Amino acid sequence: MLLTWASQTAFGKRALPCLALLAFMVAASGSSLAQSNLARVPGGSGAWLAPTPALTGDNPLALADPQGTAVLIFLPGSSTEGRPDICRPLDSRLGTTPQAFQRLAGRTLAGKTLAVFGFCSETKLGSFRKDRYAGEPKVIGRKNDLRTLVEALRAAGLPAEQLFLAGHSAGGWAALLLQRDRPFEINAVLAFAPAFTGPRATRTESWSRLRREMITRLSEAERLQALVVAVQGDPYNRPQDLAFLAQIPGVRLIGLSSDELEGRPCEAGSPHQLIYRDCFSDTQVDRIAAYLEQSLQGSDQRGPQNR
Repeated sequence: MLLTWASQTAFGKRALPCLALLAFMVAASGSSLAQSNLARVPGGSGAWLAPTPALTGDNPLALADPQGTAVLIFLPGSSTEGRPDICRPLDSRLGTTPQAFQRLAGRTLAGKTLAVFGFCSETKLGSFRKDRYAGEPKVIGRKNDLRTLVEALRAAGLPAEQLFLAGHSAGGWAALLLQRDRPFEINAVLAFAPAFTGPRATRTESWSRLRREMITRLSEAERLQALVVAVQGDPYNRPQDLAFLAQIPGVRLIGLSSDELEGRPCEAGSPHQLIYRDCFSDTQVDRIAAYLEQSLQGSDQRGPQNR
């Protein structure tokens, strides 16, 4: 079932380029400084968003209170197969972790403190070649990297029912694939505008074929505990393009407008990037928190056999 989450002087001329260059250099240096704080973790690198959870020892995944902590891993989208991905989880202005999730960090949900980890997967390039229909697509490598991180967190003592995956675009698709493969390792997935095969208008037959195969694999799941947010007019996947997910038990598919959310006009931009706009973070944080809290409260009732 498709749900809806929205109502629908001469000196100045000479100085301006220099000021613009200076601003760019300051921003770039600040971003580099922020990224130097990333920690190596199994599957790639990343960082805890502030307020950061208390850790023990030198292990960046060793939570001091794993029983009292819920963890959400956020995986951003991908560039094309041959272009390295960029991941800046700590950059507040040009970062790859949406403001919505930065605002969620530190919240108390169902008695647990939510910790948000911005993850940069080890896989930066893909080897899928559309002319030969061969090679592993980047989304599979990123899914495997995510699996490695999940396994490390579980080994560090984090209960499965307190672990969530969230992702945008290919990050969201990778998270759904991982839950399909390892349903008992995580509580739920939040997938925002999930996609991995490029825009519909320019999608080749090879990519379309790969997409169909992955849809079949996802559809074979007995259950996927997931919240999927699609955006009207998204050039990658519109709500109707993801309708197959709504047929899988446990999946909630929600359609959003990219023009207005709860009476608040949205800034101009691609519908695919709605999660990074202020209108989204200003109106949807509480709803995301409610889904996480409900999932934490409902994990005991679902039980392993229903997950």
